[in-house]
Amino acid sequence: MAGSVLVILIVFYTDWPYVKQLQESAVYIQIGFLCTALIGYLVNHKQILLGSLFFIAILCYFLKDASSNNLQTPQENNQMKLAVAHVNVSSVEESYQTFFSQLKGENLDIISFQEIKPDWSVFLREELSTIYPYKAENVRIDPFGMAIYSKYPIVTVDTIFYEQVPGLEAMILLPDENKIRVFNTMLTPSIDKQLDELQDHQLKYLGSYLNQNQSTSLIMGDFNMVYWSSRIRDFRIKTGLKNSRRDVSSSVLSIPYDHIFHSPNLECTMFRDLVDSLGYRLGISANLQFIESYTANYKL
Repeated sequence: MAGSVLVILIVFYTDWPYVKQLQESAVYIQIGFLCTALIGYLVNHKQILLGSLFFIAILCYFLKDASSNNLQTPQENNQMKLAVAHVNVSSVEESYQTFFSQLKGENLDIISFQEIKPDWSVFLREELSTIYPYKAENVRIDPFGMAIYSKYPIVTVDTIFYEQVPGLEAMILLPDENKIRVFNTMLTPSIDKQLDELQDHQLKYLGSYLNQNQSTSLIMGDFNMVYWSSRIRDFRIKTGLKNSRRDVSSSVLSIPYDHIFHSPNLECTMFRDLVDSLGYRLGISANLQFIESYTANYKL
């Protein structure tokens, strides 16, 4: 009985304040049901065993429905490919030299950075400008400083504000003469009612802004909510964006608040967490490729 109430709350009553906190722990709740199923098996209690497996199946479907739609990782094609990453520099625990050495070794095309303050702006420019000659920045002294570094030319840059909270947009010209719109966003954490409402309005405003024109888009950032939250799922439905993430990384098993979403003419062939040599999580990266059948519709 308690298990069924728990699952119903997570799946259907996601806007209740306390349920949102519960929903974020859906992966750990699955593990709890798995342990319960194991206990049911050991004590030969079929009702506990089957009930727990049933709840696990419901949560698995719920989480998978919110992740990448591909049941199998797409095979690489002959279309344009992009290696991208999103990094919050506040997560850097090692020396700057070690961090930049690892980042350069990833062979990325576009990198989105967050929490860029004046000192980090200098570090990024000194270490990355040779490999990434094109950049867009909105340097601030608060956590909302952002930067986008690219190997390819950035043709336009814009900063979008909602309630003084910025989002950084860069239009990047790719080698095949396609353009891709890269948006770096950070939503406020919903630590109280006022900030929770602000977060909701921010995401709705971002969705409305993205829907103003149809173009190849890549949205990266710290959304401060899990990808299976009702707000993220509603945001993706209204914008048509796809989720790069297939699941929660088993190597880190942390609650994911940072995401990479992309337009339907792209598909993700690889997604992983960026982890330093000490085991600290730095961010996320994805390998993307254009889908041949979509190319003509999205070419600018």
